[in-house]
Amino acid sequence: MLTKHSTLLRQISMALTVSLVVTIILVLYIDRLPPVAFEGHIASKDIRASQNHEIIDTKATNDLQEKATQQIMPVYNFDATIAIEKRKKIQQSFSAARKQIALFMRRTGKVKQLTESQEDALHQNFLANLGVNLSDTLYDTLRKDNFSEEMERSLSALTENMQKRIIVFDRTEILPYKGVGLALRTINTETLEEREETIRDVASILDLESVREIYARDDASVLQRRFNLDFIDASLFQTALTIAPDLLQPNLILDKAATLARIEDARSAVQNVTYKLQKGQTIIRRGDRFENRHVTILNGIRSSHMQRNTTLKFLGVFLLVLSALTIIYTFAQKTFKTFKPTQTDLYFLGLSLASFLLILRFGSFLASNLQGTLPFASDMTTFYFLIPIAAGPMLVRFVLNPVITLVFAI
Repeated sequence: MLTKHSTLLRQISMALTVSLVVTIILVLYIDRLPPVAFEGHIASKDIRASQNHEIIDTKATNDLQEKATQQIMPVYNFDATIAIEKRKKIQQSFSAARKQIALFMRRTGKVKQLTESQEDALHQNFLANLGVNLSDTLYDTLRKDNFSEEMERSLSALTENMQKRIIVFDRTEILPYKGVGLALRTINTETLEEREETIRDVASILDLESVREIYARDDASVLQRRFNLDFIDASLFQTALTIAPDLLQPNLILDKAATLARIEDARSAVQNVTYKLQKGQTIIRRGDRFENRHVTILNGIRSSHMQRNTTLKFLGVFLLVLSALTIIYTFAQKTFKTFKPTQTDLYFLGLSLASFLLILRFGSFLASNLQGTLPFASDMTTFYFLIPIAAGPMLVRFVLNPVITLVFAI
């Protein structure tokens, strides 16, 4: 009983040892690539693909994606409602200021000046209704005029007319798109329909500083006639011209979400630059210079080998070999009556198996290197016929009986 138990343990340890050795031989990878490949260096030997590969040129792909990104026009939203809202705010703030002055005057009776607290309240309420933080100098100008209807109509006409044009906060933010243009999206305030158009001449878009220059350059009398404000005093209208630029606000806003979405779509539409290699295909010949394409391919092959999960691969091959040996050995024991190898026979069979697998592995490595030295084209599989695979079972037959040799050949 003890002998059978020890024999079983030896057989199990033998199976595990042989499976481990075979797995090491099968999983062993011999790197045939040069350790380092630099662009411009000379290849010392022919280099071929050891298997099928599909290498992605990340740098070339990124360059194409960047070019595609540069052609994407940024999306800007034009808010057409600002012109109407600005006119309403001016009218509401001026009307409320005049009513507040009248109310304060009734409270103070015969005194024609407002108290300091009343002036502060008037100032704060006017700026709150206007929605613009005017300087004290500009506010004092409006206050001295008692927020007159003439000033109100002048500012309403000037701001509403200018707010209908496209105004950006600072023109420098759109100048980089001078060669590409930009996509302008406008929402119809009545139908809520979205309309998109392309603006190629971004230099024609105004900013707050250029608006101020336009107001300073234009003739006040011409503007008065254009807006039917001839009845207003020229000096008062000129004052309105100096105040109007400070009431304007940008109506062209970058839509970052829409722009980024279009950029991502453009990048994803670019196909990866790939190099597809067949097993045995020549990557570079001896004496040729390494180009960027060669370096990319070699680095990609090396990277793909490094990214493999060697542990899982090793474990999978080990279990496969162990299962195959166990199944074949068990099948032979139950099928062939003359299959009764001794412990020494098993050692010999395991050593023979490992030896011939090493010869096969070395022959494959040697064939891949000899292929480039021949003066004629040849396939690497041709060299496999030179490897004496059948010699293994033949040598085993010289030592062991035919049944054991048959099982070994399987």
